[in-house]
Amino acid sequence: MKMASTRAMRALRPLVLLLTWLMAPPAQGARALSLADAIALARQHRSEVAAAAIDVRLADLELLRARLQRARLRVATSFVEQAQRLDLGAPPEICVLSPTTCDREAHRFEALATLSVPLWTGLAIEAGIAGARAAREAAVAQERATFNAVALDVAQSYWAVRRAELLHDVGAAVLESNRLLEQLTRRKVDAGVAPLVDFNRAHVLVVRLEQQISSIDAGLGEARAQLGAALQIDEPVSLTDDPRRLAVRLPALPEVEGQALATRAEVGVARAIVAAQAQAVRAARGAYWPQVALVGQAHAGNQVFFVPERREALVLSALAGVELSWVPFDSLTTWTAVREAADRHQRARVEAERLESQVLAQVRASHARMSGAIARRALVEQAITTQRESVDILRRRYQVGGALLIELLLAQVDLSQQEFDLVDASVDIAESQARLDAAIGRLP
Repeated sequence: MKMASTRAMRALRPLVLLLTWLMAPPAQGARALSLADAIALARQHRSEVAAAAIDVRLADLELLRARLQRARLRVATSFVEQAQRLDLGAPPEICVLSPTTCDREAHRFEALATLSVPLWTGLAIEAGIAGARAAREAAVAQERATFNAVALDVAQSYWAVRRAELLHDVGAAVLESNRLLEQLTRRKVDAGVAPLVDFNRAHVLVVRLEQQISSIDAGLGEARAQLGAALQIDEPVSLTDDPRRLAVRLPALPEVEGQALATRAEVGVARAIVAAQAQAVRAARGAYWPQVALVGQAHAGNQVFFVPERREALVLSALAGVELSWVPFDSLTTWTAVREAADRHQRARVEAERLESQVLAQVRASHARMSGAIARRALVEQAITTQRESVDILRRRYQVGGALLIELLLAQVDLSQQEFDLVDASVDIAESQARLDAAIGRLP
């Protein structure tokens, strides 16, 4: 009796260790991360996000530069200090005849301010401002697209790690059940009521499952490395989201298609580029028109007068007027510029149409994959419930000699495979949800 109790304690020891490992808190220093936390962390650290923010600032500068074309003011100043000797080799009388020749120094100051206010440029300035505004909208939309791409990358890496972790947990639990079956066959063999081949079969089942868990652990290490790269951090993390408990959202396909075309950042980028190229055509056509502008200029400088004595004074001058310029023929330079801008506009429209088709294809594929994963998980859950009943019945029958071991082993293999399939189906649903949200453009 005591020996049987000792064997039972030894048999339960791995199960106790497994439960202790599963219920233990995260390792000291490991950061607990939900999927939302991981995405927020990646947005803080990923280089692509910083580059997208820089592009937005550059677009702001281009918009400011375009607005400054409404008025052009330029102020230039110069000051020259000279030490000079102009009477080398000349007779002394030269200083009487021309005092400027004997000056030993010169102080020259000059300032020039020029103001030009375009009155009519063929709407080129207005088109330039509108184009710069559209380019800024494209930069902002590209920043959102970068956020979406980074979030999808993190989500895929996150669920890859969780898949491996959950498969490891399921494998460890199934391994413990198989070891108990192995010990049962060992006792039957020792008692002479079962052949040795039964123990060998149960032992091979345990070894094969250990090999499978070893392969899962190797994949877990690789998935963790990829998650670290996706987060762009180098510190231990503990993932908290369980795909088996996530709320599933699967709206109708026409609804998500409309949302994707309205909210997907890449579509916004393409449409903004089309608008910017349309304004570029308008700006190029402005060169066909005469250019009218108000111009003004102010000049100030010092000047030396020698009538009747040497006198230095500040001289001011100013002018204002209207400037009209027109180039009726420039060797088809304007015409070719307009044609190039028009072709670029047409190309942008074609690219936008192609992108919309790709977005719809991504939405439909993600929707179909998620729908299939939901249906598959429901079927797997039903199969697990039935298979567990079969395994329990066969285990009790085998213990009393009413069933063959091979029947129990096959049933146990089927149950373990269903347990693995349930994890795969649950993670597939979570990944498909992330892909669908990213295809729509609403992934956080």
